[in-house]
Amino acid sequence: MVTLTCPVRDCWRPLEAGPQTFRCEVGHSHDRARRGYVNLLQPQDKRSVDPGDRRLAVEARRRTAERGLTGELIRALGNVIQPYFSKRGALLDVGCGDGFILDALTKTNSFEGWGVDLSREGIELAARSYPNLDWVIANGDRRLPFADASFRVLLSITGPKNAPEYRRLLETDGLLIVAVSAPDDQAELRELVLGAAHASDRSRRMQEVFGELFEWRETLEARQTVNLDRAALRDLLDGAYRGVRHGAKERFDAVETMVVTLSHSLVIFTPRPGTPKRRVRLGE
Repeated sequence: MVTLTCPVRDCWRPLEAGPQTFRCEVGHSHDRARRGYVNLLQPQDKRSVDPGDRRLAVEARRRTAERGLTGELIRALGNVIQPYFSKRGALLDVGCGDGFILDALTKTNSFEGWGVDLSREGIELAARSYPNLDWVIANGDRRLPFADASFRVLLSITGPKNAPEYRRLLETDGLLIVAVSAPDDQAELRELVLGAAHASDRSRRMQEVFGELFEWRETLEARQTVNLDRAALRDLLDGAYRGVRHGAKERFDAVETMVVTLSHSLVIFTPRPGTPKRRVRLGE
């Protein structure tokens, strides 16, 4: 059972869940939203009044997923995760967005699913769509409001890259999967609207980012090629914050359909033996 911790500065005491609130032993109280999620984002952990993805991007990504365009990614993730849940455990998706992928994974594996995102819009949609899972608004680049070693598996799908925090949250024999866009991801669309695909291999960089605290196990590819109409192409652009430049608008408007490659690199790690977890003591 996953334990939430109080995010009030220097507290981090366990939170007990009530019908409407979460409360720690010293009285800090956090309301449960009507949809069932809890907002544990503190003022010091955000740079704007309403941080994270906006509704346009969140809804565009949901439509993209509903078209089956994350199908190969979900299949690949499921194949890696499944052996880790021969016994019950918990999975955390950091940067979960609208929750579509986490929900899909819970349907084929026996685990307690938790999603964290900075975006209120994303968590609102996730909680409304999948009330059987647990949703938290928090900043994945900061300390997350969970007790040490709470999770068997942790996912970061084009999300935050917080290696010390992920090490603290994972069981000693747990699994970390960091998914990043592969060099050819949406290359055809990027060339159309940006003038060039600008391919880069992010997977090698992930081995550097996580190498001190995690052992690299393998890198897998999840790739599918699909023929998309203009509405689907527009959702890919909106979901990735790629506007159509003035000079490319005519080219984009002239396209009725386009074959697009959708690909991710899944960089898989296990906690490095002997590496200390980063702990925050009460009162620090």
